[in-house]
Amino acid sequence: MWRNTKPKANSGSTSPIVHEDIVYDTPKGLCKLWETYYKELLNEQPNETAQYDNIHHSAIRSHVEYLTGSFNTDDDATGTLAEEFTINEIASICKNLPNNKSPGYDRITNECLKYGGYALYAILCNIYNAIIEYGYIPPGLKHSIVIPLYKGKNKPKTALNSYRGVSLTPTLNKVLEKLVLCRLKPWLDKQDFPPPLQQAGRKGTNCVSLAYAVQEAIHYVTSQNTKVYGCFLDIQSAYDVINWHGLLYKMALIGIKDKLWHLFRVWLFGSTAQILVHGQSSDIFDISRSIKQGGLLSTLYFVAFYYDIHRNVKEGPTQSLTFHDIDIASPTMADDTLLVSTSVKGLQLMIDNAFNYATRWRFTYSPNKSKCITFGESRARHTINKEKRRWYLGAVALEEVDHYTYLGIVMSSDGSSTRRTQVMARRGYSSFGILKSSGFHSDGLSPITCSII
Repeated sequence: MWRNTKPKANSGSTSPIVHEDIVYDTPKGLCKLWETYYKELLNEQPNETAQYDNIHHSAIRSHVEYLTGSFNTDDDATGTLAEEFTINEIASICKNLPNNKSPGYDRITNECLKYGGYALYAILCNIYNAIIEYGYIPPGLKHSIVIPLYKGKNKPKTALNSYRGVSLTPTLNKVLEKLVLCRLKPWLDKQDFPPPLQQAGRKGTNCVSLAYAVQEAIHYVTSQNTKVYGCFLDIQSAYDVINWHGLLYKMALIGIKDKLWHLFRVWLFGSTAQILVHGQSSDIFDISRSIKQGGLLSTLYFVAFYYDIHRNVKEGPTQSLTFHDIDIASPTMADDTLLVSTSVKGLQLMIDNAFNYATRWRFTYSPNKSKCITFGESRARHTINKEKRRWYLGAVALEEVDHYTYLGIVMSSDGSSTRRTQVMARRGYSSFGILKSSGFHSDGLSPITCSII
């Protein structure tokens, strides 16, 4: 049914790209352009250095080098690697691998492992245990194929930043990631990690539940005749610019140490990538930052890197939002960040804190995509008052809007649900049109599906 009803999404092949007034429309030209783009994006460039706190970064690098020499590779504070992997663990993961997924550069598909049998699982068990024992990950497991995929949302298809680079990694690496993650998860749960305001990776939460919880808190405060000021922050190329030294430093802070910390270090450093566009492959190149889009460990990496944003943005008299005794100052879903305060100056201080945090940890919030909003104000008053208010991200003034789509939910400054209803109605009409065009006959949906509908 999904194949019949979903809109036709853009495939891995990209449209012609216009870059610096030059049109790239041949497979070879596009591949070379994307290779140049990702080489620069996945490695910090000299012209970026000036905008970051280099003294702080030098201290972090020195500390990570110290940890590299001081952590004991035979111990494991989390207990994740205390015992060897078993054949049954590997069999359980391999048998539950989804079908019809793209393989990595080695062309080994999920099905190869899924139906490989216990003789194969025994071999894999020996390989993975050797990796843990010697603290060495073969370079082939750290190599990824990057495919630019169109983001949608009516973004211009001729622009480089309208695409997201999804990494295809070897299936053997995915199984190892899953083994480590399954072992680590119980320890993370005991530490109540991720923190409550970071909803990505927390059991029983999702985008919709977070968006509606924030809406309810804002509605409660505005019903007391108090305005609420919010800022939606957008991290520029969030997963692609994560600094590895900063990530390892943060991992040590949350308690990941010794053998497991060393494993993550060797997993990151020495990674390579190549671009695949229209069947054309680029040369292999080294990468020195980023976490892989689509990687099993990517959410853990990002949440570990970003986990202390909540404490940092609340420094000073921010008058951040609370709902009874519940802190709702900076709810996040992975990189989707909302700062909320009950005063104009308080919100500016929170934005300043976030800007300084980004400068220290070597990433950037996009001033063009980040927006501010005032809740509890009529549209008429909003039109008048927004000219008197200004919030700044660094030296750049942020736009104030009267509605914003947060985690798929339209939030309006006046609390109205009209726009949200209109959006959902348009989606319903679109889905109905696709269903109708499928015909409801033997060449479209199956009789069983038709009867269910």
